[in-house]
Amino acid sequence: METADRLRRCLTLSSVVAWRILWAPRILLARAAPDPEVSRTVLLALEEWQALRCGIHRQPTPPAQPPTLARAIGWIARLGGYLGRPHDGPPGATVCGVGFSS
Repeated sequence: METADRLRRCLTLSSVVAWRILWAPRILLARAAPDPEVSRTVLLALEEWQALRCGIHRQPTPPAQPPTLARAIGWIARLGGYLGRPHDGPPGATVCGVGFSS
């Protein structure tokens, strides 16, 4: 970060990452996706959800059908330490941030 140009690039990338981390749990909380079967494509690209699915379930090949958005956010939160017990609230930005960085 020795120059202003490098700092600007770092801040640009960091703000995009921060937006994804903060936006993911808000989708569930604000019911921005009223249809429970909304696809994960509003948050994750094809390669991202396939890698996430294979990593969570320890399987070498992903299924052809994408998960729901709620399930994909739950997987990201699990990577961040979210347990998902029945009495737990929905995942928040902290566990999603740790999950995205995993």
